[in-house]
Amino acid sequence: SLSLSLSLSLSLSLSLSLSLFQFFLNNVSYVMGGRSYSLQDVENCVLRSNRKGLGALQKQFGKNDPRLPVALDTHEARVHFAVVCEAKSCPPIKLYSAENINEDLNETTEFFLTGGGVEVLLD
Repeated sequence: SLSLSLSLSLSLSLSLSLSLFQFFLNNVSYVMGGRSYSLQDVENCVLRSNRKGLGALQKQFGKNDPRLPVALDTHEARVHFAVVCEAKSCPPIKLYSAENINEDLNETTEFFLTGGGVEVLLD
């Protein structure tokens, strides 16, 4: 009964945490260039070439959305290693500059892949 109670409590806590996190991603927004962008918009639409976000059934920027032109034209896989959500496996927070974006993304990707975010456990 104790393990069931702990499991249920943990499941409810995790579920609530994910719900709050999803609420935060979709409802906290910033105005840039006169248009409003949620954190979900920035991460999945702008930085990940208008990909579906967490729990989304469709792309957030429709074909007539005036914010669509600021989205990357093609998916840049290295962005995945640069987006920080403060999880243990996330890269350290870093400032990126337009002048050095390729070098910065290469450095962050290399850091992640060479031990900064990947842990291999051998049995």
